[in-house]
Amino acid sequence: HRCPAGYTELAVPVISGGIFSGILFAGQCWTHESPPPHPDLIVPPSLGWLEDRLTMLKAVANELGDLLLGRAYNAPRDRRTSILRFIDESMERHVTIEELAEHLKLSPSRAGHLIKETFNMTFPKLLNEVKLREAAHLLSSTDMPVGEVASIVGYNDQNYFSRIFSERYKMCPRDYRKAYPSQA
Repeated sequence: HRCPAGYTELAVPVISGGIFSGILFAGQCWTHESPPPHPDLIVPPSLGWLEDRLTMLKAVANELGDLLLGRAYNAPRDRRTSILRFIDESMERHVTIEELAEHLKLSPSRAGHLIKETFNMTFPKLLNEVKLREAAHLLSSTDMPVGEVASIVGYNDQNYFSRIFSERYKMCPRDYRKAYPSQA
């Protein structure tokens, strides 16, 4: 997002067990065409570079949230990151275990077992968890309408989105936004 000074900032909430636990802040950079007002500001070489850093920051935030819950993982980090990146890049649409399996170059059965071993949940639950965490982030860091947030994270039915969001976070999306406004 852009701060009031016009800098682009990468910040991701750390959610542990559905509770806001803090924010990972990757600092400020300059994404305008004009020269940066300060020589120490990073100027990203491309929008993709910035998106890659945001994806990594989200993965670290998820890992921190899990570590705060006392969960430990045995899967190689690159596999875990690859799975989370795939889900993040497919956020706006429905993805299947078959698509993930193809991405990982595994059978759907093996991919399902890997998800269970790595994240201690089924693929549909993981997909839902990642999407709802992103929705929580968007609700707390933007003023986008709830329907737009639902669409961005792949839910075309706002009522269904609100229902599952409320089940997960024990409050409706609008109340969540009020309870966890952006600190930036």
